Amino acid sequence: MKAVATSLLLGVCIGASAQDWTQRMDLAGPVRWGASGFGIGTTGYICGGTNGSMNYTDLWAWDQVTDTWLQRADFPGDARREGIGFAIGGIGYYGFGRTGVGQPGYNDLWAYDPVLNTWEQRASLPGVGRSTPSAFILDGKAYMIGGNPQSAPYLTELWEYDPVADAWMQHVDLPATGRSGPVAFALNGKGYVGSGNDNSANYACSDHWQWDPAQDQWPPR
Repeated sequence: MKAVATSLLLGVCIGASAQDWTQRMDLAGPVRWGASGFGIGTTGYICGGTNGSMNYTDLWAWDQVTDTWLQRADFPGDARREGIGFAIGGIGYYGFGRTGVGQPGYNDLWAYDPVLNTWEQRASLPGVGRSTPSAFILDGKAYMIGGNPQSAPYLTELWEYDPVADAWMQHVDLPATGRSGPVAFALNGKGYVGSGNDNSANYACSDHWQWDPAQDQWPPR
């Protein structure tokens, strides 16, 4: 019985330990908010953002193994905040965003090669620019949802970006209130979107939606 109790206690301790947060090295660059990020291998990258009075173009790489920051090649587009970042196939992507409140969103997209430490502009979205969209990745393609074009109403559009073809394709809109800054992720071949700022009285929503790429449909969850 003692051995069983000890095992249970050990299991509880291990489970609790596995859920701990550990502070890592602070960003070596200026403080900011509204930055975007992506991860490649064991390196995380953050780009852009603002300190409230100026926007940034700097790109910083954080090494998970050494817990150190290294500044990389600056983003060659306009300084901005509230853009989007994602990675596919060892390449990072960054774009969209805005310069400030009430300003129109960008519709550009740029690719960062961490081996060459270079940026290359890719195909711009054939649609309205936007800030604070979100994205999920499925089968080597990025799917961008929502965003703020300049002011309400916010967007319900779902766009697919294919990095191999360097092309955009629009899918069926989210059948719900348009929103900026939604949560977006992919699991088991499906995309999931929810929450975000829907410009309602409390500027928030709690609905949760699943997108099926095979059917191009949004059954609610």
